[in-house]
Amino acid sequence: MLWTFGRDRVAQWRQLPESTRPELRLLIEELRHLKQTSGLSLAGLATRTAYSKSAWHRYLNGDNFPPRDAVDAFGALGGAEHHARLLELWDRSVRPPEPTAPSQPEPALPEDPPARRPHRRT
Repeated sequence: MLWTFGRDRVAQWRQLPESTRPELRLLIEELRHLKQTSGLSLAGLATRTAYSKSAWHRYLNGDNFPPRDAVDAFGALGGAEHHARLLELWDRSVRPPEPTAPSQPEPALPEDPPARRPHRRT
């Protein structure tokens, strides 16, 4: 959704779901920030990268995970500092999440009962 104020256009992105991993959230927020500060429209971004306007819309809204090449191309437009940061965030966002410690310790298993000797009939 775009809000228009005179000739200035300000992008209003969808809120990311609570379930979005923190690493991915940081990547998307950084991409959004770079897009805003670059002054590029989605069409302008599409012209300067190999990805369409609609693809960038999906990436920036969090609907699709951006390919590394897309992040690489966009980062190169923003200069060395943004480029390195975006690639680092992309690399972190594709790593599997680290396992979390269980909230409660698992209950101890009961000890094995003592072995019983077979009973003989007499």
